Formats: sequence, C-alpha cells, structure tokens
Amino acid sequence: MTFTDQQKERVRVLFNVMDVDGGGFIDEDDAKLTARGLATMRGVPLDSPAFTQMEKSLVDAQAYLVNLIDQNGDGKISPDELVDFYEKLVQTPFSSYPEPFQRAVEGPFRMIDTDFSGEASEDEYAVYFRTLDPTASAETIRKNFQVISGGKDSFDINDWRRASQLWIETPGDTPFYDALIHLRVKPTQQA
Repeated sequence: MTFTDQQKERVRVLFNVMDVDGGGFIDEDDAKLTARGLATMRGVPLDSPAFTQMEKSLVDAQAYLVNLIDQNGDGKISPDELVDFYEKLVQTPFSSYPEPFQRAVEGPFRMIDTDFSGEASEDEYAVYFRTLDPTASAETIRKNFQVISGGKDSFDINDWRRASQLWIETPGDTPFYDALIHLRVKPTQQA
C-alpha cells in the first residue's frame, strides 16, 4: 500500500497535536504537559496520586514511542520520523504491531472508559472529547462516536483499535481527522 500525501499530512497534524509545547519535536516535556493539561481539565489535583500515576503512564508511553520511532538517537521525535514510522506501520496489520505500541493505542480508551466497564458510552466519549476540545460541537462528537462504535450505543477496545487502524490506513478525510485538526491539549504549566 502506498502512503499518500494526504496520509502524510494527517500524521503531521497528529504530530502537531502531540507536540504540546510547540517545540518542533515530541519529547518528555510534551508528555508532562499533556498530563498536566488533562489533569487540570478533569479536575485531578496535580499533587494527587492519580496525577502522579497519569504523568508516569504518559512519560513511560512517551519514552517507549521515542525508543521505537527516534531514528537519529536525539531522544526526540521529529515530524519526519513520525511520518516515516506511520508509513511503515500502515504496511503492517494491527495484530502484528509491537505489544507496547498496541497498549499505547489503547491508552486513550482507558481514559474514556471512566466507569471501567470495558465499554465506552457516548456520554463518556463526549466528556473525553470535550476535555481535549471544549469547543467541539455535539454533532462532531456524535459523528466521531458513531464511526468508532460502528453505530452501536457503545464501543469497546476492539472498536477503538479498529478505528485507530482505520484512521492510519484510510486515505481521505475522516471524522477522526476532522476532530484531530483542532484537538490539542492546552498546557497549563511548564513541565
């Protein structure tokens, strides 16, 4: 499968979302700022054990991704490195992705499924989505939810994996892409 210019642009948009501090690279500071932003938006005190665990999880995931994606050994991910990684990834079935990468894809699902039922409802998804983008319309959220859930009342981890893989593999705009264009966790404090 050829990785199209449109897919490369989609990964560059993802890069801009992940580069929280706007430094031109994805690094540990971005993970820490993401944790602070998410905690603040969800009302999790920054001096709480819940925040400490959230930050550790994001920093660990970030370190794994840097180890996996960083080609020049500088400890950061550049836009080109992320595009190259996804270009290789699109050639591989999700079930063949390294297990830690699969877990990284699953991380957001665990943040969405706040009641730990193994199913994410549209309400849970809306809370998560609005945490990342308070200006999102109900229509945008519903459209994204329907894509992920396949029209069901909820989605599970397998639906989330399928939607994540579809987002990577599908040329052209998708509801995920529409949402990602304006998603960005706003840093609230320096890391």
